[in-house]
Amino acid sequence: MQGRVTRRVLGTMLVALTLTGCMNDARREIEADRVKAHAEPLDLNGPEGTPVAHIGTDGNLVVGDKAVALDAAQQAATLAYREAALKVVDVSMIGAEKYVRTAVPRFLFDSVLHMGTDGGARSMEKGAERMVRSPRFCDALDNLRQKQGAMVAEVPQLRAYTRVKAADVEDCRKGRL
Repeated sequence: MQGRVTRRVLGTMLVALTLTGCMNDARREIEADRVKAHAEPLDLNGPEGTPVAHIGTDGNLVVGDKAVALDAAQQAATLAYREAALKVVDVSMIGAEKYVRTAVPRFLFDSVLHMGTDGGARSMEKGAERMVRSPRFCDALDNLRQKQGAMVAEVPQLRAYTRVKAADVEDCRKGRL
């Protein structure tokens, strides 16, 4: 029995050392993707058959291949929506980076502690659920919903591209998202 436990602990430590390098790579990739999202136009997908719309870093709007002329209020509304959408991305990606940093060691510890049961997997699953349902994420989602409404009020043709509803925010706050 002692030999199996020692082999299991040594094996887990070897896996942990191997995964440490992978975790650092994953964290760097997550941060690079987050920075890239801020530098590129925000894509909006509508129903099937609707051309993709893009909100540029300055709030300009392109639907399909055609630039849409916006007045100052409309451009401010599309820019505010873009910033709110990127805040949701930031909260998600920063949460994912933190989760990657802590989840694998926690999984390995729980796996050793529970000796081969699925306790480690359950622990990771619960952690991922907490990340998605965090108050910061739900607040960012609610802000996005509000900015979405303001954008559609200024640029009604973007209504087809809206997705976030009050029920989504409520589901998030109640842990059902």
